[in-house]
Amino acid sequence: MKSKKLFFTLFVAVFMAAALLFLFVGNVANVYASQTQETINWNMKDVWQNKTSRDVPAFATYDAMIECAPRAGFTALGFYDYEYPELLTGDVYEGSKVVNNSYYAFYDEYKELMELMKQSPTGVTVRNFKKGLTEYVERRGRSVTFTSVMSKGTADLTQCIFAFAAQKPVVMFLDGFRYVMHHEEVANRDTITYYTEEDVKHAVLVYGHILFTYDYTTRREYYLVNSGYRGNVKMPIDSFLDVDDAYIIDIT
Repeated sequence: MKSKKLFFTLFVAVFMAAALLFLFVGNVANVYASQTQETINWNMKDVWQNKTSRDVPAFATYDAMIECAPRAGFTALGFYDYEYPELLTGDVYEGSKVVNNSYYAFYDEYKELMELMKQSPTGVTVRNFKKGLTEYVERRGRSVTFTSVMSKGTADLTQCIFAFAAQKPVVMFLDGFRYVMHHEEVANRDTITYYTEEDVKHAVLVYGHILFTYDYTTRREYYLVNSGYRGNVKMPIDSFLDVDDAYIIDIT
């Protein structure tokens, strides 16, 4: 009888720990990563792009993704610093061109944001992401609103495109994704190298959308994102993309 009770207690403890871990963004446990390559031969290629008029700063570090949520939030601050320079000390843009892609240049403010988001060894919850970014912005006399773009279990592409056109980035909380490591065009041939992450909590800031159509029939569609650890990349909108939650970030 005691062994059965002990087994049940252990089972409940493991279940609760797993459920708690699921709430966090930035958990690097259970990561399955793979690299694949695709070649597309074409006679005609059409490219359609919709993005913010300026790129987001490529704030990133090449370490574990555990700090991805603060980096996504900090990238949003860098983007809006163009309009509201009180958000960060120092210059992020010169005109509409990013001149500072190092979040180390703003490390004290980055550390402040991490603390406000309650960064932990398992990451940051979506709730704390929103609360932390809100408090940071309000300390500087500004306000922020979060508008969900979720529909039918994923981010609604049309709402995202309208947001980009309105110069507003979108934060996405992911449970699996791919990004393009390399995209090369040579003599009517596109070679695309993908890196896939499955079963990993991650957050990215999305600032655009691009669609490639080959010979009117083959389509490859991507979000333009700050990956948080590989800089600004293309993220395929495909079966690997698993969006848990997504919000337009509007700082005024």
